[in-house]
Amino acid sequence: VGTRIAPPLAEAIPVYRHADEVGRAYQDLGAPLHPGDDHWARFFRHVGSDSAPDAPLDPRRRRLLLEAYAARGPFGLPQDLEEVPCLIDDRARLFTLADLRAGRLVEPDFAPLEEALRAADSRIGIIERSERSRSFFSNLGIRPLSEIAGAGLPELGELGRPHLWYKPKHRER
Repeated sequence: VGTRIAPPLAEAIPVYRHADEVGRAYQDLGAPLHPGDDHWARFFRHVGSDSAPDAPLDPRRRRLLLEAYAARGPFGLPQDLEEVPCLIDDRARLFTLADLRAGRLVEPDFAPLEEALRAADSRIGIIERSERSRSFFSNLGIRPLSEIAGAGLPELGELGRPHLWYKPKHRER
């Protein structure tokens, strides 16, 4: 009950947003003024249970999740949500906290590799670049894409023909 309840929570729990007599009556009956981790856990479980596996989330639910990330900020996810699909990538697919820790959901930091992953229709998710959700994902320990990819190994090809200006005297020098 209250005017400061984050809008996404209304998706999963009853919310009364007015500070009138009815709101005070709800408070007298024990309704909290601020949402706790149990409320947020219910919201994230609700989002994860309503989505079809490997199907993109609809735009409204995607917006609600991004608002929830901004509201939670540095608090990240509540406890015991390791296997709940509630982390969204830039293609509106859902991932779990276990996926994030395994490197299947990453932070964008290397544009050519991001484009290659999208072109290959990779199952690796890349979060959206957003200052509103940065602290949320930082708290979860998300790793940058370049860290997951690692350093490449050089491959040398066959020797080519020398340039026309290259003469035997150059080889001796």
